[in-house]
This record gives sequence, C-alpha cells and structure tokens, in this order.
Amino acid sequence: MILDEFKKYAEQMGAQLSGILSVSFIGTEHGEVLFNRSFSGLDYTATAKFEAEIAKNALQEIKYIDNIHEDSLREITISNKKQIHIIYVSKDFDYLIHIITDANKINYGILSIIHKQCYEQMSKVVTFDEVQTELYTKEPTEAPKKESHFRKLFFS
Repeated sequence: MILDEFKKYAEQMGAQLSGILSVSFIGTEHGEVLFNRSFSGLDYTATAKFEAEIAKNALQEIKYIDNIHEDSLREITISNKKQIHIIYVSKDFDYLIHIITDANKINYGILSIIHKQCYEQMSKVVTFDEVQTELYTKEPTEAPKKESHFRKLFFS
C-alpha cells in the first residue's frame, strides 16, 4: 500500500535526523495532502498545502522566464532563520515530498543524502501506476498521463 510506504519514508527520515519537524506528501492531481507526519507535535498540513501553492506560482514564473523543462525540476527550498522547508518533486511528478526542518538542528547536506537513500528505497516499491490507481482513480478508468498531473498543479 502506497500510504504505508509514505509512512515508512517519513519514519526513516525522522529517526535518522533530529531536526525534522514534519514530512508531508502532496498529490499533484488536486494539491491534496496524501500523508502527513509531524515530529514536533504541531500540525503542518496547512503549511504544506500553502507552500505547494507557492511552489506552483514560482514554477509558473520560472517556466515563462527561463523556459524550464519539467524534468529538470527536482527540489525547491524555502528558508528563514528558524526553519528550512524543502519540497522534493517525485520522479514521475505525481506527488511532492514537503519536509520542514529546524534550521538550527539540521545539516542540509546530511538531509539530502538521507532523503536520497530513503527515496530510492521507497521508489522501488512506489511506482507511478500504483500511485495513480491507489490514490487518484476513484472509478475503474484509465489513469491520466503523468504530464497532465504536473501541469494541472503547476501550470494551469
């Protein structure tokens, strides 16, 4: 089950990094939060949804200014003095991984390495087709193409 894999990823990130405050998975179909795990006792669901919208608006501008290609985007970082928010884009653009960290307790390089390890392990099990059929398709119809999900979220 996909949500079990999302939970496993979040638990691994939280166990290996003491500065993780929250891990969320945001679907690109409708911008909904698919899974959220807080390690600080606070609910960061609204923050994850809001920052997905910020990313959407920023990417619209980047596309028109720099003529960016979809496949080149993998990570967005939003930071302030207290927190660092990182949004990783899944390889098939079907979901975003939104991580909130304590800026004083996290090493960005170590976070990146651990994310890559956990994501590689998760992506062996979580495929685009499974995400589409398990999380998005309500009726037994054909799942939409991956580009349409990305463009719906970021460029519509």
